[in-house]
This record gives sequence, C-alpha cells and structure tokens, in this order.
Amino acid sequence: MQDSGAVQTVLEPSKGISGSEVMGREEHEKKTKKTRILVIDEHATVREGLTRLINDEPGFTVAAEAENAEQALDTISKQEVDLVIVDVSLESTTGTRLTEEIKSRCPHMPVLVLPVSNFLEK
Repeated sequence: MQDSGAVQTVLEPSKGISGSEVMGREEHEKKTKKTRILVIDEHATVREGLTRLINDEPGFTVAAEAENAEQALDTISKQEVDLVIVDVSLESTTGTRLTEEIKSRCPHMPVLVLPVSNFLEK
C-alpha cells in the first residue's frame, strides 16, 4: 500500500475502543458542532449581511435562508436547523404569525424575531 501522507488509525481486532475514547469523541463532536441557523427576511441584502455576520462567529453557521413564510416552513420541514431568525415585518405574513406557525410545528425551536426591515425603510 502506498503512503499518501495521510494519518490512518488502524484498529486491531484484539483491541477495541475503550468507553472513554468513545465518550471523548462524542464530547468533541458536541463541542465542535455548530448551531445551524435559518435566516428569514424578504430583503436579500439583510439576509446576506446576517449570514456573513453569523458565519464569522465560531459555533454558528447559516444552514439556510428564506425570503418568505412558505420557503421558511418548507426549509424547516426538510432541513435540520437549531435556531430561526425572522424579520417581524414580512410582507406575506407577519413575523409574529410565522413564529406561531413555527412553534406549533416545532415547539422547542428557538425563534429570534428582529425588526430589521423597519430600520431599512426609514
């Protein structure tokens, strides 16, 4: 076998992985797992700005973006997200109504409601 320069871990059949090694891996994965966020705003500029800010923070990543309630609910049903950020003044429905719908479908989903668009329109 040719050496590719990559580090390989070889488990010998007579030696298993100890419980502490498995726990160490699980703890490491929990510590390095990023919070997946769905950003909902009808303004692409706001979504892009929030996405850049969030993705620059360790421990967070924007998993998806949606510009309206329909896209948001579709995304939540198809993709795992840990947190939703929603603009309170969506045109298709209010952020409050969308938040209520999200909470009815996913009661434990944290939702952060922002009045972002209101500031842009003034």
